[in-house]
Amino acid sequence: MLANARQQRILELLNAVAEVEVAALAADLGVSIETARRDLVALERRRLLRRVHGGAVALPPPSLPPVRLRMDYASDAKADIVEAALPLVPAGSHIFLGAGSTVLALAGRLADLPVRTTFVTNMIDIAVALRGGVHEVHLTGGELYADTHTLGGPEALRFLENRLFDLAITGAAALDAEHGVMGPTTAHAAITDILRRRARRRMVLSDYSKFGRSDRYRQGDLAEIDVLVTDRRPPEPFPARLAAAKVQLVIARHR
Repeated sequence: MLANARQQRILELLNAVAEVEVAALAADLGVSIETARRDLVALERRRLLRRVHGGAVALPPPSLPPVRLRMDYASDAKADIVEAALPLVPAGSHIFLGAGSTVLALAGRLADLPVRTTFVTNMIDIAVALRGGVHEVHLTGGELYADTHTLGGPEALRFLENRLFDLAITGAAALDAEHGVMGPTTAHAAITDILRRRARRRMVLSDYSKFGRSDRYRQGDLAEIDVLVTDRRPPEPFPARLAAAKVQLVIARHR
């Protein structure tokens, strides 16, 4: 096995178990302990893990970029997705809006809905975007994560447990054909777990770049999505997987 393939395997193992021993790595990879150790040194130099006595541990997940920077990324794709998603949002209902730059872009348009609608979000920017209209807007409360302007922790989860949503609209950091929706933190996964029980329908907004990517924490199967809105036809094998899971795939028209 070549060095690049070995090192990718090491990262996959760390993503699954968080800590590995060098002797176990050598056995798994079919190489000597010295070769496995050199691979760990190379990965540490790339800041992809941290070596400890006898092995290595995964690094904590990186912070998400500030929301103002994420808004600029794939801005045309976001605008197309918003236009496609807007007619699918039922006015006058009870809606959860998850944290994310694409959902934030949608919130700016939802503010103009003429019928009073109840919105709940854990993102401060989304609540602000909805201000000034006829709508009822709630923040979950909880611990503030300053870099993403989001709220989380036990208080936010308790708030969501006491609600029943007609629709939950969330983004996706990554979409894996085998493992489903993936996210960078346990906070994302905890909120998604509650939405499984507290939302009648789930809509995911995701630009094409998120397909085929993975992340640290699993947030649910593709089959748990009711509607997936994206800007381009997903790459293989996603179309067949989504069809088998009975997910409504909505591909936005380019403006």
